Amino acid sequence: MAETAHATLLGTVFVAAVQGTLAGLMFWWLGVPTPVFWGLVMGLLAIVPVLGAFVIWVPAAVYLALQGAWASAAILTVCGGVVVGSIDNLLYPMLVRNRLRLHTVVAFIGSVGGIVLFGASGLVLGPAVIAITISLIDVLKNRLTDQPESAPTRPGELPHQSVTD
Repeated sequence: MAETAHATLLGTVFVAAVQGTLAGLMFWWLGVPTPVFWGLVMGLLAIVPVLGAFVIWVPAAVYLALQGAWASAAILTVCGGVVVGSIDNLLYPMLVRNRLRLHTVVAFIGSVGGIVLFGASGLVLGPAVIAITISLIDVLKNRLTDQPESAPTRPGELPHQSVTD
């Protein structure tokens, strides 16, 4: 459980930091005011699976379009959708693959469900609950399959006890 929680938290925070950094650099390159601030805000919003960085870069693309910078708005839209939007789908599985021991889809569903049930702490608690559940199912399967060969024939009889003893 601790390893699952640590891997989920570390992977989520690292991916969000990369997304915020990439978006801040993109804002700086395109001339959007206060790129460091907006990159930080996007990094923080990228931690929350439901919101994400698009909450910032979409209005910024609209702002650039309204200012008449159509090329910058198009570049921001393409880079925001392709680079910033998909980096978590590429980077997160590579970071937590060996430590999480859960499929990425299961971890994502656990994170979203955990946030819905537990709030912000559900980001870690959701995958941890799934990991504990899978571990308990494995323990139960092992106990059921490791039953002795000779089962008792009468109630109260021990497995290796004969009737003549």
